[in-house]
Amino acid sequence: MRATDRRSVVNTPDDGAAHGAQGLRAAIATNLGRFQRVPAAQPLIPAAVAVVMLRDAGGEACIPMFIRAAGLARHPGQFALPGGKLNPGERAEVAALRELREELGLAVADDGILGSLDDFDTRSGFTITPVVLWSGAPAAELQPSDDEVAEVYLLSMPDLRAAVAGARPGTSRSFCLELPWGPVYAPTGAILYQFSEGALDGRPSRVNDFYQPPFARR
Repeated sequence: MRATDRRSVVNTPDDGAAHGAQGLRAAIATNLGRFQRVPAAQPLIPAAVAVVMLRDAGGEACIPMFIRAAGLARHPGQFALPGGKLNPGERAEVAALRELREELGLAVADDGILGSLDDFDTRSGFTITPVVLWSGAPAAELQPSDDEVAEVYLLSMPDLRAAVAGARPGTSRSFCLELPWGPVYAPTGAILYQFSEGALDGRPSRVNDFYQPPFARR
C-alpha cells in the first residue's frame, strides 16, 4: 500500500482491530525477549534502522518504508527503512528513534522499543542494528522529509509474510522480497525477512550472509 498523500485521513480502528494490535505487540515483545541477538564480531561503521509498527487506514499493523531521495549521496533511489549512522557515543536504540523523527517525522517514546535483531554488515561498510519499535500511530501522521524521502510505502504483515514465504533465503543470488510494489534486496530485504521470521513468528533465522547485490554499495 502506498502512502504518498500526507493529508489523507486514517480511519479509527474498531475494538477488534485495537485488541488485535495489542496482541501483536505482546507477541512481538515475547518473541524478541526469547531471541538471542547476534552482534557483529568486528563492527564496521555503526548504524541503526527502525522497524516500526504503525496503523494503516483499516487499523491494521504496517511497517513504513520508503524510496530514498535521488539527491542523497548514499543509496539514492533504493528502498530503505528509516535509519542512518550513529553519532559518537550514541546507542543504536537512540539513533533509530532519532532517524525516525528526522526522516518520517514520527516520535516514538522509549517504552515503544521492543528489542533488536541481529547486526547486519553491509557491502557499503556499515554495521546496521535493526531496532524494533511499536508506535500504533496512524500512518497519516507521518511527515516525510522532502530532502531524504521520495515516496513512502506501508508494508502489511500479510504481504510481508507472503514475500518471506516465497523468497529464496541465504546466499542465493536471487534473494529478494517480492513486495507488492517491487523487489527489495538485502540489507533491507534481509532485515525484514528476519523480522518476519523472528519477531512475528518466533522462528530463529540468521540473515547476515544473505546475498547483497552490487548496487547495495552505492
